[in-house]
Amino acid sequence: DPILCDGIIALEFEYVDAEGEMRDRWNSESAESDYATPRLVEIRLTVGSQDRPRTFSTRVLLHVFRKAADE
Repeated sequence: DPILCDGIIALEFEYVDAEGEMRDRWNSESAESDYATPRLVEIRLTVGSQDRPRTFSTRVLLHVFRKAADE
């Protein structure tokens, strides 16, 4: 099988809510997130070796989202 990316150290996600607050976890089916989906997702990929890591990141704006239950 082909390898898409060798030497992955970390793959991390952060989520941004409607107020611009960042969270490291998100569950759209829970009251903790008011049953809403995030407005933006930040993705970070760290590759290489422990002594020479390289981190790449991008932010994805979600144009389609579910608003909070009380909105």
